Amino acid sequence: MSWTLAGRNLWRSKRRTAVTALAVALGVAGLSLAAGYVFRVKNYMTVWSIYHNYTGHVSVYKKGGLESAAVRPRTFTLTPSDLALLQKLSNEISSGGNRVERVVPFLLGTGLAGNGCKTMPFSARGMPVDFERWMRSHPAVLQWTPELAAVKLGVGLGGSSSLNGVVVGQGLLALLTKDPSLFSGAKTSSFVPDCSLPADVEKLRFDANIQLASTGFEGEFGVVDAELVGSFSSGYADVDASILSAPLNLLRQLYGTENATSAAIYLSNATEAPSFARELSERAKAAGAEWDTYVYDDVDVAPVLVGTLTFLYTLGAAIAVVLCGLASLTILNTMTITVSERTREMGMLRSLGFRKKDLTRLFVKEAVLCLAGGALLGMAIAFLAASIINAMNFRFKPPGIADTMQFLIVLSPSVLFAIALVLGALGALATLVAVRGKVNEPVAKLLSSTGA
Repeated sequence: MSWTLAGRNLWRSKRRTAVTALAVALGVAGLSLAAGYVFRVKNYMTVWSIYHNYTGHVSVYKKGGLESAAVRPRTFTLTPSDLALLQKLSNEISSGGNRVERVVPFLLGTGLAGNGCKTMPFSARGMPVDFERWMRSHPAVLQWTPELAAVKLGVGLGGSSSLNGVVVGQGLLALLTKDPSLFSGAKTSSFVPDCSLPADVEKLRFDANIQLASTGFEGEFGVVDAELVGSFSSGYADVDASILSAPLNLLRQLYGTENATSAAIYLSNATEAPSFARELSERAKAAGAEWDTYVYDDVDVAPVLVGTLTFLYTLGAAIAVVLCGLASLTILNTMTITVSERTREMGMLRSLGFRKKDLTRLFVKEAVLCLAGGALLGMAIAFLAASIINAMNFRFKPPGIADTMQFLIVLSPSVLFAIALVLGALGALATLVAVRGKVNEPVAKLLSSTGA
C-alpha cells in the first residue's frame, strides 16, 4: 500500500517529478558512458599485457631474473630443468580441472639487425612458433584487441614454413628500409650488395633476408641469418621501432643457450591467477626451486597496465563523485521542497496514527521510485548513445600508439547495477536528511504550518 501511496504522491507533482527524474537520468547516462569507456580500456590493456606483452596470467623468473637477466643472463635465466619442473608443477596444480591453457618459455635479448648495408638495434623475443599462432587467435584477443590480433603484413611465425622466419615491428621494418610489397611476392633472391651502388641499395628493399648479431650468454659473438616473413604492431610506436619476434630455437642459436628468460602461464580464468601463483610458489619452494612469480597486474611486470588503469580509475572516480553528488543534491532539493509543501499533510497523517518512521519510509519510497525511473531512463539513454557511437566506428590515435583504435563504449551490466545501487543509497540518505527535521516536530506545529 505504501508503495502505491508513494507513486500517487509523485504523480501529484508530475512536473517536478519529471524534471528530477530527467536530471537523474542524465547523470546516470553520463556515469554509465564514462564507466563503459573505462571498462573497455581496462579489458583492452589487460589483454594487451597478458597476450601481446607476453606476461601471461602468471610470470615466472629465476630469482632476481626480472632485474638481472639482461645483465647476467647465464646466471639469472631458467634452465631446461627449471622449465621441466615448472610444467610438472603447473600440471599438478591444474589436475582435476582445466585451469592451465599453456606454459610458454620466452627468451629475451638485444642485438643488431642488418640488411647488408646498414644495421639497427633490435629487442627480440623468442617463443614457440605454435604459441604465436594460438595467441593471435585467442578469443580474448579477438574480442578486446582485434586491431592487434593479425599481423599487418605477411604472416606470423606460425604461418611460415621457414625455420628462421622472423616478424618485426612496423617501425623496424621501415628503419631496415624494407618495402612492404616484399611480403606480397615482390621480394628478390638474396645477394651480396655493393652499398655504393644505388641500384643495389634499391634492390635491398625487396630482399627478405637480414642478419642478426649479438653477444651470447657465454660472452661469444653470435650471428644468424633470418628471413622476414611478416610485420606486426605491438600497439606502441616506440616499441615498434625495435621489436622483433623470432622462433625460440633461432634465438637460442643466436645467444648460444638452451635457457629461457622467463615463462608465462596462461590460465582459463584470470581471477584464479593470484591463488595459482601462491600455490606455485609454495610448491616450487618445497621442490628447492628458486623462482620469482608475478601476477599479470603486478606493477613489476606490467607497469604500463597498472599505470594506465590507476589513472583511469582515478579519473572515473572523480567523475563518479561529481555526478553522484549532483544527483544527491537534486534529490535533496526536491525532497526538501516537497516536505515543506506537505508539512500540514504530515501533521494530519500523524494525527491519524502514522508513526514518524512510517512517514520517513513513505518519503524514502517516493525518492526511490523517482530514482528508479530516472536510472532506468538513464540506462536506456546510455545504451542508445553507446550503440550509436560504436556503430559510427570512430577511430583515433592516442599519443605513442602505433595504429588507430576504435573508440568503443562497452557497458557492463554489473557496473550499471552498482551505479543504480549507489544512487539509490545516496537518494535515500538525502531524503532522510530532508525529512528528519520536519517529521520530529510536534503534531500541533505541523498542522499549524503554512507550508513555507
